[in-house]
Amino acid sequence: MCLGKTADNLFLQIEECYRSAVNVMDYHFYFPEAAVLSAKTILSNSPAEFGIGLAEEEALKDAVKNTDYGEACCLTDRIIQRCLDGGYPEPDKFRSGLQSLFRHISLFFQMEDAFEQFWQQEGGEENIGAFKNKLYALLELLVKKTEEKKQDRNSGFAERFRSYLEQHYSEDIPLEDIAAAFALTPTYFSNLVKEITGDSFSRNLIEVRMKKARSMLQETDFRIYEIARKTGYEDVKYFNRVFKKENGITPMQFREEIIKIRRGTHE
Repeated sequence: MCLGKTADNLFLQIEECYRSAVNVMDYHFYFPEAAVLSAKTILSNSPAEFGIGLAEEEALKDAVKNTDYGEACCLTDRIIQRCLDGGYPEPDKFRSGLQSLFRHISLFFQMEDAFEQFWQQEGGEENIGAFKNKLYALLELLVKKTEEKKQDRNSGFAERFRSYLEQHYSEDIPLEDIAAAFALTPTYFSNLVKEITGDSFSRNLIEVRMKKARSMLQETDFRIYEIARKTGYEDVKYFNRVFKKENGITPMQFREEIIKIRRGTHE
C-alpha cells in the first residue's frame, strides 16, 4: 500500500495526491519488505540530486586493476551507502548513476562489450538487494577478465624478457636501456619484472649469466677470463666472486669437478 501526500482539500488536490502515491510506489525498490509506504516519510527524505565522486571511481578502478574482488565489493557498498546517507534518491536515478559508474569502469578497461552484454540480461534490478548482487556479479566478471588480460600480458612479457636476456647477457645492460627497449619507465619495468618472475632484474640477469658460464665451463676449453668476458664480466676477479657466491665453488673448482666426474664415468 502506498500513501500519497496529505491534502487540505482532497477534491482539489486529488490528482497531486495520486501522482505522489504512484511516485512512492517506485521506492518499493529500497523497501521490498515494507507493507506500507508513505509519501510523507519517503518523499520528504528524497534528495533532488546525488553524485558519485571521482575519487570513489578511481578507487574502484584500482581494485579491479589489482583483481581484488573483495575490495571492489566493499568499495561498492561504501559508495551505495554514501549515496543513501542524505536520503533515498529516485530509484531510476540511483540505478542509472551506479550503472554509469560501472560503464565508465568497463570503458576504462576496454570491456564495454562485456558490460553491455551483461547489463542487457534481464533481472537484478527489482530491489536494492538484487541490484547490489547484479553489481557484484559484474565486478566478478570485470575482475576475471582483468586477471585473464594480466596473465596474457605477463606471459608475453616474461617470454620477451627472457629472450632479451638470452640475446644480450654478454653485454653491459643498464636498467634504463632495457626498460627503454620495452618502452617502459625503469621503475615500472623493475616492478613488472619483480611481479612476474619473483626476482629483480639484476637477479634474473645473474641467473642467465651463471647458467651460460656453467655451460661454457663444461662444454668448452675457454679460459676463465674468456668465459667471464663472454658472460658480461670484464673483471675476472669479480666474476669469480659472483660465481662462487651463486654456486658455492669457484669456476676453476667447478670445471675440475666436471673433469673428475667425466673421468670416473669412463673408468
